[in-house]
Amino acid sequence: MKMKTIALTSHQKGSRLADDVCCFLESLGLAVVKPEYQDQCGAFAAQAAALVSASSVDGAIAIGSTGLEGSILGNKYAHVRAALVSTPTTAMYTREHNDSNLLCLGEDITGRQKLLDIVERWVKSDFIGGRHAISLGMIEEGELHQFAQGSDAVLLKTRRPIKHVYIGNDHAGYEAKLQILKILEAHGISYTDLGTDSTDIVRYPYYAARVDQAVLAGKADAGIAICGTGIGISIAANKFKGIRAALCNDKTTARYARDSFDANVLCLGGKIVGPFEVEEIVNEWLAEPCGEPSPFLDLLSAIEGENMTTTDWRPANNV
Repeated sequence: MKMKTIALTSHQKGSRLADDVCCFLESLGLAVVKPEYQDQCGAFAAQAAALVSASSVDGAIAIGSTGLEGSILGNKYAHVRAALVSTPTTAMYTREHNDSNLLCLGEDITGRQKLLDIVERWVKSDFIGGRHAISLGMIEEGELHQFAQGSDAVLLKTRRPIKHVYIGNDHAGYEAKLQILKILEAHGISYTDLGTDSTDIVRYPYYAARVDQAVLAGKADAGIAICGTGIGISIAANKFKGIRAALCNDKTTARYARDSFDANVLCLGGKIVGPFEVEEIVNEWLAEPCGEPSPFLDLLSAIEGENMTTTDWRPANNV
């Protein structure tokens, strides 16, 4: 569906980037909704996601420091597919393949002109359906089990050394998975490999659910989930209450994910990050966290308590 009305929020009041994005969207003939600024940490992401979830807008753009705020919190709302995007190409892919309706940007990670190029590619692209509709259908089926109001809040603490990891991937993440297993072995970290074990086409929501449920059950200290761009599997992973799945395309974001957001699942794009970047990202994420967690986690826990329920649902099969 082509978007006609877009909500726009930012972590900074009076953001120049937000003004530039607004002007660009209006130049395309799109209506822009700008909610009143709230200074609570992460509130801008919640505002954008709530509008999309309620079908008040066709889509939304949330401008944060790293983009992690929006991509983690946004997917804690039903019918929201929040995508952290760092390149124009992945902006196109996430609209075409994931039907994303919440674009999450990190203005401290990505340059201004590149961010504007990302916005342009995202709003001008559309879902192509086909085999991608199968994965989207799995996510939507899961939401019937994952979202229920009035359940207790859950916040899994993982600010401890990672000693055992559950790792899962689709076909596009298989090659990157093989490299990551060697990195884990070099660190002396044990792992359980959930597959898939080939490049034959499978569905990423199946593997996201298996990794998440291992982490939630305490079988693993943390999880790693890999698909082609990392976006689809991060959307699916964050649909589980208690999971903070961080899509990391560089070591800076990986460090921020562990220190500030206490991320318990690392998501990677096997076709996006190269071997050297994969090694840097995984090494950084495995390192001991430092500093204090962000107050964002308080808002995240509250929203999960309002919106979500604990479930052992997962797709019946991987194809």
